[in-house]
Amino acid sequence: MYYALVSFPKADMTSIDRLRRKYDPTVDLIEPHLTVVFPVPESLGKRELVGHCTAVLQGWQPFLVVAGPLVKTPDHWLFLTLRQGASVVTKLYQDLHSGFLGDYARPALFHPHIGLGQFVKAGRSYDWNNPTEADFDEDRYAHALREVKELDLELSWVIDSLDLVELPDEVIAWARGSLPSYPNGARAMRAERFELGPPTITAHNSTPGADRRSAGA
Repeated sequence: MYYALVSFPKADMTSIDRLRRKYDPTVDLIEPHLTVVFPVPESLGKRELVGHCTAVLQGWQPFLVVAGPLVKTPDHWLFLTLRQGASVVTKLYQDLHSGFLGDYARPALFHPHIGLGQFVKAGRSYDWNNPTEADFDEDRYAHALREVKELDLELSWVIDSLDLVELPDEVIAWARGSLPSYPNGARAMRAERFELGPPTITAHNSTPGADRRSAGA
């Protein structure tokens, strides 16, 4: 199992949900989200990870982000990035990847985003660390891009909480190219919620399986 820390946008996700249903293999894994800690192994310890996040987030206040620009990534994803608030999210990423999570920091690769779809040719294995242009499904991507541009995806929301979610091993194995296809039935589970704002950050336990966000690495 792996853990990730994400923001679930408090905005109308109807259009994004429809897009992801067509183009994102992880649509049933997790709802549209913005990740601030990418998957880390459970061997770190949930208690230690929660303690680290609580300490780092102490004093962080809610802040506004606005999404808008579209970006195609080297590993063939289409991202909805931030028009406003990216520098604040980046600072949050840097704070969270100090100390306890320092070995997992990849600041040069961090670009705040919501994933809309993945465009790897059928029959090719996806590997987020070693993408190749030969794997890129250009026609499908072009079709999706036209569809996205017809929509109004100028989303905005206040990040006032973050969720720690549990991800199955099989999902990470697929993302690393170890599995030839996305594991059907894989689901993320919310483990803790951290609320930003005065007077402190608090972590709330969740019942396993409750409030699973399903609808986007």
